[in-house]
Amino acid sequence: MDEKYDIEHEEVVSVDGKPLRQYDPQDPDQQEAERRLKRKIDVRMMPFMLQTGLLLAIHGQNDAECLAAILGILKDAHLTANNYSWLSSIFYFGFLVSEFPSNFLMQRFPIAKYLSTSLVLWGSVLCCTAACNNFTSLMVIRLLLGITEAGVTPTFTLSTSLFYDRKTMTSRIGYWFCANGISGMVASMIGLGISKMDGAGGLKSWQWCFILPGLVTVAAGIIAFFTYAGSPKEAKWLSDEERDLLEYMLRDNQTEENKQFKFFQVKECLLDPHMWLFFVVVVLTNIPNAVASFGQLIIQGFGFSVTQTILLGIPTGFVQCVFLISGSQLSTRLNQRAYVICLYWLPVILGTSLLTALPRTEVAGLLAGVYLLPAFTVTFIISLSWLPQTFVGHTKKVTAHAIFMIGYAVGNIIAPQCYTDLPTYHHGIAITLACCCVCMALTLVIRSILWRENKRRDALQGDKQPTWEELVDIARRDLTDRENIYFRYKL
Repeated sequence: MDEKYDIEHEEVVSVDGKPLRQYDPQDPDQQEAERRLKRKIDVRMMPFMLQTGLLLAIHGQNDAECLAAILGILKDAHLTANNYSWLSSIFYFGFLVSEFPSNFLMQRFPIAKYLSTSLVLWGSVLCCTAACNNFTSLMVIRLLLGITEAGVTPTFTLSTSLFYDRKTMTSRIGYWFCANGISGMVASMIGLGISKMDGAGGLKSWQWCFILPGLVTVAAGIIAFFTYAGSPKEAKWLSDEERDLLEYMLRDNQTEENKQFKFFQVKECLLDPHMWLFFVVVVLTNIPNAVASFGQLIIQGFGFSVTQTILLGIPTGFVQCVFLISGSQLSTRLNQRAYVICLYWLPVILGTSLLTALPRTEVAGLLAGVYLLPAFTVTFIISLSWLPQTFVGHTKKVTAHAIFMIGYAVGNIIAPQCYTDLPTYHHGIAITLACCCVCMALTLVIRSILWRENKRRDALQGDKQPTWEELVDIARRDLTDRENIYFRYKL
């Protein structure tokens, strides 16, 4: 890499006419102020992210579709197993097509307003799913769902990177991503109630699986329009003093929100080899995500009734929450990403091995295999949080996230096509096992490349150390990781 920028050591007192406040990291009063500010941000941001993430997961992770499948949509819409696989895939075609435009709009417009609009559109389309009665209409609706939902996760990830430092980022993304696990438990319990609603309002029980979360999502979008802050600049609940303190706290991020779209940063991202290694990893990581679509169908294939299947699906969500919290905390405490990712692939390998090797009579062992598979979500969220810690420069970061989420979509397009041999799905499970092993190897390759680059920069920089004022100056100049010799990649 050729750095284009090496800031001279001089006292930086202002940038573009904005003075820099003076801070002392050893001051006890300042340390307490930093803790208060972090708690304030947590209270303001995390509950809404978790709630909205829960709605996203109930639909986006296909809990609603899976419940609808076991509650009768397959029969009423005359769907085959292959049709159901394509309904899972087509959603991510919409996601793929919409990802670059949505990330462009997210940079050009206020983050909160873009998020709220996406939520209202997404919830409205989700409600319309209840009106579908055949494969064609479901394919159209699922495509529209992918288009409208594409910007939600990137919005949350970008907001998290703008409010939290690089060390805290992984744990906070892990917290709101726990919605995936909670959704598994909530959707299963709601499913028990919805299974008794057959005929209510003249609708089938599976139709209520889409109407209820859709209406709640529309309401969440309206609330977000007036209350959500996507960045410190949008946060009316932050005082000027708190914004300046937050800028100091985030000095190691070496980047800030910038509404100017810089095409040279797009080019730099596209030519960055790290980006394409991340892309391959996220594609392979999300092939196991088919478990979200087929997990309860796999359990039902063990010979359980509808009610038993729903109840046995509840532990999956609980186990996923345990994996997510423990994995994000471990990554934060150790300040390691690659090694923790590899560690959490091991339960997935064990789970797929059990599902592949055990006979159908060993139901307890097969269920244990299903319950171990959600560990893959830890590898995804750590990779997701690793991304903004690797690609710096606002446009470059947004572009990297768009490419990453396209990889997410590609993986989820491929995944359902691997799960067509019901009721055992042995073919898909074997492919999942292979993906785990390849992802572990590629993750270690990424770490090795970044480690070598950090060592090269250490040698170039020598004993020169930037002051925090200089780091804030760099952030305000919106330099990329290639331009900034002081930037160090997290491993």
